[in-house]
Parts: sequence; C-alpha cells; structure tokens
Amino acid sequence: EQFPIVKELLGLLAISKYEIDGFEADDIIGSLAKYAEKNEIEVYILTGDKDALQLASENIHVVITKKGVTETAIYDYKKFVEDFGVTPTQFIDVKGLMGDKSDNIPGVPGVGEKTAYKLIQTYGSVEEVLKNIDNISGKKLKENLENFREQAIF
Repeated sequence: EQFPIVKELLGLLAISKYEIDGFEADDIIGSLAKYAEKNEIEVYILTGDKDALQLASENIHVVITKKGVTETAIYDYKKFVEDFGVTPTQFIDVKGLMGDKSDNIPGVPGVGEKTAYKLIQTYGSVEEVLKNIDNISGKKLKENLENFREQAIF
C-alpha cells in the first residue's frame, strides 16, 4: 500500500524510477550502479540491505542505515576492506560459507561469521578454501566443508 504513494511522490519530485517485471529492486539497483560506474559517475545507494555492500567501490558508495534511518555508515571499497577485512566481492564468499536465511543461502553447518571471515581472509575465496581443506584445522569443520561444499558455492 506504500508503493503507489512513493511512486506518486517520486513523480512529483521528478525523480526517475525503474521497474522491470521479473527483477528484484536490488538487481536493478546493482545494474544501474555498475552502469554508472563504467561511465565514471559517482553513485550513492541508500539501503538497509547489507547485500548491497558487495557493490562498494571507488565510485559506488553504499550508505547502510542503522537504527532505522537515524544512523548511517557509508562504505566505499577502502572503508569496506578496513571494516570487514575482505573485499566487497569476497563478501559473497563469506555469505556462501556462513549462509544467510534472508536470502535463502544455506551455508555450511557450523560455519559462523567469524570462521567464514577468517577462512576467506586466509584463502581468498571459497574455491581456495575447498582446495585447501587438508590445511584447515578442526575435524568437524573439515567434514562440514567437504560434505556441504555445494552449499558454500552458490
């Protein structure tokens, strides 16, 4: 019931809106942001969806809302790496390992956020983690990585 009001408001403010049947808003936002980046246009994405962080780059700034909209954090490539210790593209691999229920990503059982970040920081990607299973400590972790490797690569 809010969408018609927002659409009308955007029209009154002469702000462009994009809708494509069969595509989610985050997919459209990502495509537009990457297009703008290729054309050297600086982009700011205001969202509460942390999935958008994978778009952070030199020209794409992701503004994450916290506590409603009273607090925000602005991420570009450098800030993302400083705060998370991985690159924005590696963030996808972290999610593949730890899972994300909101996005229906099962992840690897027993791999939480700390372990996922540590593995990606050490090996660089899910593929490299899986290639180096023998070098990883923890019997149960090794077993889960081996048994649920398909869930880690989504």
